[in-house]
Amino acid sequence: MVYNVKSVGGSLDCTGNRQISESTFPLLEYVGGDFILAGSAFTRMPDSLTFVGGRAIISRSDPASLLLSLKQAEAKGIIKGGVFLCD
Repeated sequence: MVYNVKSVGGSLDCTGNRQISESTFPLLEYVGGDFILAGSAFTRMPDSLTFVGGRAIISRSDPASLLLSLKQAEAKGIIKGGVFLCD
């Protein structure tokens, strides 16, 4: 399934949904609140994403490639609230 969503005004919560990954949101540019990815199928941040107003939240069991991708985005100022591990 692919969603052609470009902007989410609030938080985007994909917690535990193993059918949702970066390819599910190929056009996503903006998340106004938290971007919660813990336990999803994301392996990296979507390439099109340029703003997260809140936190990016993942699990320690999520892929290291996802953490690296999010930390790089945080360093570039894309993720405003930081990267957090929920467990």
